[in-house]
Amino acid sequence: MTTFTVGDGKTYSTIQAAIDAIPGDLSGQGVQTVEVYAKAAGYAETLDVLTGFSNASAADYIHIKSMVSHAGQRGGGIVLDVGSAAVAAHVQLSDYVRLSDFCITSSSYKAGSINYILHAASGYGDGVHIYNNLIYDCDAPSGYDCFGLYLGGGDMRCYNNALVNIGTSGNGWPIYIAGAATSGHESLLANNTVLDAKNIGIHNLTRNYWLIENNYVGDSGTQDYYTSLAGTGGTFLYNISSDATAGSADANLSNKASANQFVSNTPSSFDVHLKATADCNRTGIDESSYFTTDFEGAARANFNTGADECCAGPNGWDAGKFLGKDYTAIGQVLGAARSGISKIIGV
Repeated sequence: MTTFTVGDGKTYSTIQAAIDAIPGDLSGQGVQTVEVYAKAAGYAETLDVLTGFSNASAADYIHIKSMVSHAGQRGGGIVLDVGSAAVAAHVQLSDYVRLSDFCITSSSYKAGSINYILHAASGYGDGVHIYNNLIYDCDAPSGYDCFGLYLGGGDMRCYNNALVNIGTSGNGWPIYIAGAATSGHESLLANNTVLDAKNIGIHNLTRNYWLIENNYVGDSGTQDYYTSLAGTGGTFLYNISSDATAGSADANLSNKASANQFVSNTPSSFDVHLKATADCNRTGIDESSYFTTDFEGAARANFNTGADECCAGPNGWDAGKFLGKDYTAIGQVLGAARSGISKIIGV
């Protein structure tokens, strides 16, 4: 196990420099962690975590993570601007790479080309984990596609991400599943929040062994979900859409407006923390065998739908949980507080 630190006063000044310092043959190397800290100049770079790496596994892999919490806020923590006029795949991930806890945006794109913000498919992508990221304001040229997460492979875990405003001039596909998983190596797409896609929020070319659960998609230009029914071994459960495309079978909910779910659904100032009255509250399936926290590290006690677990109340209070019990209104919380004041003092 080796740790590579990036940021002001750290060993490396860029994320790519730290990645390049990792041994190419990962066999027996354990976890290679790239910790990214604050840097006054910010981070504007594309990432290649593909070229030159081999023999990654569930025990020997690369984890790139922000060490400054974004607290679920646009522009919070470490902002990684992967915009580039030079490359079409702005972040390329090889097998078993983990990428977590960033704000990711793209201030530019390659002309005359499809643009991939995070590319983890087409023969490499097995075991990739992408989680706890805010990905927003990404585009491609008119007539070309912009893919937020381009996925394909077995044992993938993509959860607790929020993707907002993907595609403006070009077409926008926030989450695009391009390749199947296999039996015994199922891939998970769970508890993601997707808003304001120019085209389709979550597009699944094949349901083969993909578990698509607990996601919220809203305000898509064409439709919120497209899932092929031709595959085998996959699931589509406990998802919610603002249009009719989530359906009503298998605990899915349709026609639930994004304005009723989130603190702000405005792309330029989005805040995907849940309102206390959101339909997403306490509507998901338990995913604790895969992960136990939400996109900002809060414990998932009930598995809401989408990236956020807690619902917003006055001054940051969660109207749904207090002193270890579930409530449905602020008044109930205040009543519990009167009877439990001694517990509060002891905290």
